[in-house]
Amino acid sequence: MSTASFVSRDTSLRLTAVQAVQGTEPATREGPAGRHALTSQEEKEVRRLKQRHQEVTRHEEAHYRAAGRYALSPPSYDYAEGPDGHRYRVGGEVRIDMAEEPHPEDTLDKARVIKKAALAPADPSPEDRRIAARADRMMQKAREELQRMAADEAAPSPRPTLAFQADGTLTHSPSEPVFIDTRA
Repeated sequence: MSTASFVSRDTSLRLTAVQAVQGTEPATREGPAGRHALTSQEEKEVRRLKQRHQEVTRHEEAHYRAAGRYALSPPSYDYAEGPDGHRYRVGGEVRIDMAEEPHPEDTLDKARVIKKAALAPADPSPEDRRIAARADRMMQKAREELQRMAADEAAPSPRPTLAFQADGTLTHSPSEPVFIDTRA
């Protein structure tokens, strides 16, 4: 089965690849006097991490909702721990089924959904755009197959040339098949 992932990553953050945990999880940060106050720089980092957490969640959820039945899993996320001890989503992905369907019309419908899912977030990543382009190629291939099938159906079937000889025997061109209707 061919798969692809819609991916959002922030490589400027320290990542811990913890999969599919919902929300942020507090980690207790206690010093000798209990919980310590954050510096202004740490508070700024926490605000940035909270914003990134929301962006990543919206981005991956948009892919997941738009992919529908072709999403192979719910979003999975990468986390970074903030100076406040909480874990924040800093990247994620949604795995998607990119395999062609048995019939080109079904493949065409599927590719349309995949492209829509790839471009669903307000800010598609470069990987999202590559998957959308791959879906475009799937659509083109399916259209070509549908056109070929339509041309095959529209083409007249070969009809053999039959002739009776003077002695009553039936003759036909040896390169052509003979179809005799025995229903009478």
